[in-house]
Amino acid sequence: MSLLEEFAARCPEAPVESCWPWMGVCHSDGYGLLNYEGKQFYAHRLSHLFLVGPIPRCYHIDHWCRNPPCINPLHIEAVHQQLNLLRGVGRSALHFACVHGHPFTPENTWWNLKKGVRACRACNRIRQQQLVERRHSLGLTKYGTVPKIAWQDRSARRAYLDVGAC
Repeated sequence: MSLLEEFAARCPEAPVESCWPWMGVCHSDGYGLLNYEGKQFYAHRLSHLFLVGPIPRCYHIDHWCRNPPCINPLHIEAVHQQLNLLRGVGRSALHFACVHGHPFTPENTWWNLKKGVRACRACNRIRQQQLVERRHSLGLTKYGTVPKIAWQDRSARRAYLDVGAC
């Protein structure tokens, strides 16, 4: 059997407008899985691939219905991870400002796409400035080297090693 035939065998017969729950194995997070020739495929990604078209590189499949086992192509859409995070129902999607009150605007938001998180650029600038000031107060040079005298003092050595911890 081909991958398409394996996929079709696990598709439910349901009305077009309702959710189509995956009729195979599901992952612990609720998304449908299909094992084919030793490889695992997410069912909602296969649904988009077979029924809508290829998924662009670095795109995620977003469920409009918020039902992870749903494979209805009308309920899923290929979107960039940033949009998927903002549409999500997780804690970070509901925040409009960082913990220090800086707004998450396009100019002030930094995205870490590998980790799937966003960060505040203003807070990052403040942390970097504090790091520079702390290194300067320890007598560190521009490139982060420590004068040999500072290494002899145990408290200076300990402070140097704690610079990165905020």
